[in-house]
Amino acid sequence: MDIELNSLKETYGYCIIPKGRLLYRGHTEAIQDCMFFATKKWVAGAFHEQVQIWKTRNDIEILFLVDSLDERSWAKSAIPQLYQVLFPEEKSIDLTDLDIKHWNTDRLNKLIKELFVGHEISGWLSSIEGKVEMEVCLFDKETNESHLQLLTIVDRNDVSHFKDSLNSIHVFPSPSFYDRSIQKFIERGSVFSNSQDTYKVYRSTMNAWIHEEVQMGMDWNVARHFHFNLRLKLKV
Repeated sequence: MDIELNSLKETYGYCIIPKGRLLYRGHTEAIQDCMFFATKKWVAGAFHEQVQIWKTRNDIEILFLVDSLDERSWAKSAIPQLYQVLFPEEKSIDLTDLDIKHWNTDRLNKLIKELFVGHEISGWLSSIEGKVEMEVCLFDKETNESHLQLLTIVDRNDVSHFKDSLNSIHVFPSPSFYDRSIQKFIERGSVFSNSQDTYKVYRSTMNAWIHEEVQMGMDWNVARHFHFNLRLKLKV
């Protein structure tokens, strides 16, 4: 199936990571052809004792691969769907994110090559295993060398760099992303028909959580970034 770049962006949406933003990587190796980053340092630290702090050298445009959000801001990945659109011969296989990203490097390499070479896409923003936290994946060693600068490596218990970089990433989802997300809220029994009212209730709940963290001794700014998520960012 021949899919044009504009079609992918229209179908899934896209993001722009501005120059000078930080990305966090729980890893020890340097530049690679495929690099996964968390948008929060503590998330990267869950995967490794040391966290690499990277800075973007320029603006980076990537694909937005979140199918929808539920009321908790758990994000359903669009990666399996995209994979089977690009490779229809595998439509009969029930694939998960991990089947593509981690458990089968042939699938991952095939997907990355098709996106980078066939559609000039250098990465994506998606969820980590369908949960709240988000990850950035960037492709091609040479491109990553031009896009990224390694600033430092810190212990995962280091208290610096608490900000969630998702806050400063520009996200432009497709209209269908909002439609699917709102439908999920309705299916969960939301009494609100207006999406803004639904969001206000969610925002109030999250503010209450942040307030509880502050009462327990956490700095307000740290608590705000700790609980920040895609639903709060997009106000959905």
